[in-house]
Amino acid sequence: RSVQIIFAGMGTTPSAYIQSRRLDHAAARLAQSRNAPVTAIAFDSGFNDLSTFCRLFRRRFGVAPRDYRAGARRAAG
Repeated sequence: RSVQIIFAGMGTTPSAYIQSRRLDHAAARLAQSRNAPVTAIAFDSGFNDLSTFCRLFRRRFGVAPRDYRAGARRAAG
């Protein structure tokens, strides 16, 4: 319960925080790795279902994971 109180003070929940960190990890991997499949990145980031990952990623970043990767490539190149 004390962990929940700490996260409540931060304006989030433990699960929302973990999900956010997983999405950040996936975004960094997508930007860095051009060859790894999106599915592998999703699973490596702690997601067990690709459709859930894609839905949450789009909600957070406003684009699909593959479009995020393409945009990161354009920005770097």
